[in-house]
Amino acid sequence: MTQRPRLLFVVALAAVGVVTTLAIVAFAGLGGEGKSAWQAMPGQAAVTAKADVTPRTHLFGDTLTARIDLVVDRDAVGPELPKVVRSFAPYAVERVTTARRDAGRFSQLRYTFRLRCLREACLSTSGRARVRFAPVRVLYKSAAGEARVVRASWPLVELYSRLASVPKEEQSSTQNSNRFTPVMAPWRADLTALPPVSHRWSPTLIIALLLLVAGLLVLPACVLIYLALPWRASPSWESWLAQLPPIERALAVLERARTQGDGTARRRALERLGMELRVRGAEELAREALELAWTEATPSSEAILRLEQHIRSAGEDGRRRAA
Repeated sequence: MTQRPRLLFVVALAAVGVVTTLAIVAFAGLGGEGKSAWQAMPGQAAVTAKADVTPRTHLFGDTLTARIDLVVDRDAVGPELPKVVRSFAPYAVERVTTARRDAGRFSQLRYTFRLRCLREACLSTSGRARVRFAPVRVLYKSAAGEARVVRASWPLVELYSRLASVPKEEQSSTQNSNRFTPVMAPWRADLTALPPVSHRWSPTLIIALLLLVAGLLVLPACVLIYLALPWRASPSWESWLAQLPPIERALAVLERARTQGDGTARRRALERLGMELRVRGAEELAREALELAWTEATPSSEAILRLEQHIRSAGEDGRRRAA
């Protein structure tokens, strides 16, 4: 194999390494932990707001989590971030956390509130109360300086007492019974309020490490394939010719030209053979080779084979005389 295919193979190996590196960089930059599937959509409003509370049904004294999600188009609002106005009365806010993510000209702002109510206002004589917080107001200014307001409503929350009495319609059936029948809260499943998925290790980090290991395994494999290819075991045509004596080298070139059927290559090979024979003192064979090289018709395969046989026979005779 010539130098060009070897060079192409080396370039292919380098391309494998570059592609692996780019894949690792791409996966490592896909947005951190992947805890949110939010994607900013061009063409949406300058500011959008969404409010949610979990769990929707709870007992007195339980902790609630209220979340406000804003998506802000920074090109459509003023330099200041929107202001969130909220009220959770009669619940008290125990903790507030904020988070921000940017994607192009869009930003996602998430406000998370930890709520709890231990006040008398949260008690109900019936054992159940329905709570709906005041709507969230998001105040901001447009790029032109105009004041704007966006509102978001909270879902209904049901609060149940831990010490609710037995309803009146059930008292008659339980007066003579030693059993206590509590009022059970009608718990409801909310598939949209599931907690975020947590991982011991970041999936993005694991993918990047696996790609890195895969790349480290691919490169040695390519090197082993390169070492096992045929050109590593057998020399190329040029290197093989260089190891031959001059006459044998000229005969090998002539034989290759004969099998390929190229008339010009045959004439050049015959001329080269004739010059080598003349240098070695074989004038008769040299004249025969040169005459065949420049005949009017293209040198035929049969004539070339006869010339090769004459030269090899003369060589064997010369070796026998020398012996």
